[in-house]
Amino acid sequence: MNGRGDPRSGEGCSETVGNLLDKQSVIDEWGDILKHRLRPIFHVAKRLLPLISALILAILALAAITAPYYPARGDLRMPSIPPFWQEGGSMDHVLGTDPRGRDILTRMMHGARVSMTFAALTMAIGVALGALLGAMSAYFGGHVDKIIMRLVNITSALTILPVLVVVMTIVMIVFGASFRALLVILSLFTWGGYARQVRGEVLQIKEMDYVALARPRSESSGSTFCPASPPR
Repeated sequence: MNGRGDPRSGEGCSETVGNLLDKQSVIDEWGDILKHRLRPIFHVAKRLLPLISALILAILALAAITAPYYPARGDLRMPSIPPFWQEGGSMDHVLGTDPRGRDILTRMMHGARVSMTFAALTMAIGVALGALLGAMSAYFGGHVDKIIMRLVNITSALTILPVLVVVMTIVMIVFGASFRALLVILSLFTWGGYARQVRGEVLQIKEMDYVALARPRSESSGSTFCPASPPR
């Protein structure tokens, strides 16, 4: 054998590389076409998503309010009725009844009331607490800002499912299955994101021109956003 390589192997490698490049160019071309054609659909879906979510929540809230039966009241003459699509079912009890004759659909709707109330209260407390602490962090700055941001980082790091399960278990052992205790715990884990967002907005406002012009007229550094009244 001589020291030279086989020229046919080099040609084969060149053909392989050329085929791969051609395939990649075809894939990129089809990707651009799909992106161009699907972009309007994604744009419309992005606009409709909040409306669809609000509509679903409104339907669930209306269904929870207008439950057809009382959830704790059963009829022992009609125990364990199957759903309406099964043999022996009835449209009077769409999802059937339990062994005590209680309507299953009504009990699900009644449970939705508790779940939606719990979610709404948790969100309200988290937003209010986050907005307050975020505004304080941006307004005062310094050590106050550092302390609040460290708390935000801690809550963000702990907001994972295993940690929540452990915390909720400890709370239930110590305080029992308390609605208020669970509400407070979940609220403490949800305020961090709102605080960070409000802090950013307040920091932007502090750098605006009208705030800079208002500073010389302020009585003290604590009244930056509330300039003193002009002298009479």
